[in-house]
Amino acid sequence: MPRGVPAAASTAALLTIPETDFLSTYHVQQSENRQFHFCLRGDKHEMIFQSEEFWSKQGALNAIDSCRTHSPHEQNYVRRITEQGSPYFVLRGGHDEVLGVSEPYSSEAARENGIVSCKVNGRGSAENDETVGRARRQR
Repeated sequence: MPRGVPAAASTAALLTIPETDFLSTYHVQQSENRQFHFCLRGDKHEMIFQSEEFWSKQGALNAIDSCRTHSPHEQNYVRRITEQGSPYFVLRGGHDEVLGVSEPYSSEAARENGIVSCKVNGRGSAENDETVGRARRQR
């Protein structure tokens, strides 16, 4: 759980999200089919969400920038349930495109904590470009 956010934080309590110190990271990777994707990992290396695949690395990097813009805002989160009954969330950007999908959670409360973590960590995380083995930039 991110520092400064209580485990059972309500949406109203999220109006002022504390600054992070970039312990979370966007990890840019290339898959076997040579497409690029990224995931956002929290300060304890837990998976927050993963992107879809992009034909270019620049496409993935542009999507990360969009995540930074859209992740702090409640209206960009869609709450869903898998066919097996597990809650998860989708982060959407401008034009309603999917930026990232979380892993399934064990409960709706756990999903809400994941959304809080995404709001806090998504806006300022560093990037780790694992396609070349070095960090890219920190904003």
